[in-house]
Amino acid sequence: MEVTTAIFATPTPSSSTPPPQTSRAAASLSQPPSTPSTAPPDPAPPVSTAAPPPRPPTAPPDPPPSTTAPPPPPSAVPPPPPQPLPAAAMSTASRASSSWFSEVYPEVSMHNLGENYNTLLAVWGKLERAYGYKKSAGIANWNVKAANRPLALQNWVKAGRGRKSSGNGAGPSIGALAAFEAAWWQWWAGVQPDWRVKDAGRLQRFLRTTYPAPTAEAWAAMRHPGPNGALSFVATLYWWGKEVANNGGREERESWTEAVCDVKWMLNGLLATEVEGKS
Repeated sequence: MEVTTAIFATPTPSSSTPPPQTSRAAASLSQPPSTPSTAPPDPAPPVSTAAPPPRPPTAPPDPPPSTTAPPPPPSAVPPPPPQPLPAAAMSTASRASSSWFSEVYPEVSMHNLGENYNTLLAVWGKLERAYGYKKSAGIANWNVKAANRPLALQNWVKAGRGRKSSGNGAGPSIGALAAFEAAWWQWWAGVQPDWRVKDAGRLQRFLRTTYPAPTAEAWAAMRHPGPNGALSFVATLYWWGKEVANNGGREERESWTEAVCDVKWMLNGLLATEVEGKS
């Protein structure tokens, strides 16, 4: 039997045939493994040989809570009390004999009328103390001459000099300010001693230059201790000053200040005479 051997020719690949593809797994196996990049380590910080900074001071502990009540708000603070009696005007030894002074003083000092008037109060207090707070017999000539005396003063004296009032230093009404001012200066000019020198340039005004000799004769017309004495001048100046403070202008203030200074000057002269007469 004849055996026929078949010869198969191997086909030649054509240029249009795509090359065989390699799988991704095979590709990955064929490539060498990649080495991960490692960053160089950070350099170690330098070791400081300096001493550590000092620790901040420890704050003191909070103080214990106060048991004192807090101060009241400004609106709740009570008003200041009236001015006390001047130290020069009162003393422990003479309180018993000065009841009239301690009773009437609040009636002429409840309202602060300024430095000039406060000085007048102090001088008046010293003068009454030098008198021993006694009451003179009779009435001073400036109170006898009722025709020239301000009407408000007459009514105040009749009402007990304020001792029967509410004690708030209100005093009587003086009426129209200009009328009271004119009446006061007329009254004051009419009770001046003969040795006072008038100011030629101003009506019912006097110069305050020098005092006469400190003799009883020179000052007899003005020396009158007690509630019927200098209190009349002080009280009228107090009422007048309150009205000027509320309703007066510059000229009214100047007139009132001039009156306060003139009365103060006279009382200082009386005080010097009284003190010298006892020395």
